[in-house]
Amino acid sequence: GTRGPTVTLDRSVYAPGEDSAAAKLEVNCSAAQACTMVGFHAVCAVNLVANSQKWAQTFELQKESVETRHSGFPPGYYGERFLPLRFPPGWPATTHGALVRCNYGLRCALYLPKTFDMTLDAPVVVAPSVSMYSCARPAGAPFTGPDTALPPAPDVPPPRIFRPLWVDDALAHACRGCHSRFGVFNRRHHCRQCGHVFCLKCAKEKRPLPRLGYRLPQRVCAGCLPDALRTGGAFTPVEEQVDATYWRQRMAHPGLGSTPPVPTAYARGAGHATGATGGDAEFQREAIFGSNPPRGGGDGTDGVDVAGS
Repeated sequence: GTRGPTVTLDRSVYAPGEDSAAAKLEVNCSAAQACTMVGFHAVCAVNLVANSQKWAQTFELQKESVETRHSGFPPGYYGERFLPLRFPPGWPATTHGALVRCNYGLRCALYLPKTFDMTLDAPVVVAPSVSMYSCARPAGAPFTGPDTALPPAPDVPPPRIFRPLWVDDALAHACRGCHSRFGVFNRRHHCRQCGHVFCLKCAKEKRPLPRLGYRLPQRVCAGCLPDALRTGGAFTPVEEQVDATYWRQRMAHPGLGSTPPVPTAYARGAGHATGATGGDAEFQREAIFGSNPPRGGGDGTDGVDVAGS
């Protein structure tokens, strides 16, 4: 039920010291798995052959900084983000010789807690440039110069989400439909149509939601069931609001720790009527960051709830 993330570059050839990359990261996660951080940096693979001896090494070309660390995403996330990266001067050009090979790539790493991290590689070609000689460095050596020597950052579109974000389990203490309190025997279940949290009684139906990016039938609440049957999960993509203040503070104070907060979601409207709230305004949702990790059971945090649960 989950389509793997993809990275698409705006071009395939870059000149160091002159160009900047803008990569589109598209993620469609239908499981209860959050991503705490997205790393985006360049790598260089060098292969040497001499006297029948072979040597190979892969280098990371950027130090971890605010430019290479980006905010993660919550469970059930489906959207796109654009990751900028500036190519510093002095990189040797891509080489495919018989004895020396120097290849480059852009690596996107998704940091997933309590499981294996995911890495996506996109090959790129580094074109010859004047900085190869004026600011030459050995292949694989990281850039240590001032930011003023870097090319301008690219203009990237704002991030967008293609389906409602899930309400954080920590903010849902009772079912939105019948208001029964959640506990050990009354677990949380997210409606994939609106993102709110319900008990099993109020969200027991499963329906196809292809327009929300789900391949398998998904759980929907009683209030969303008519729309799910009629539209298959209609949702107008909206701009995602991501606060980067935390990431700037993290880079300025590395002693604070290495675990970033998980984005959580809050709703300005439910998108359908319930017995207590009546009809809500047009659905709108933003992503915010909280330092407290999600709590509680059900399909929001325990990792048991996969595509159809």
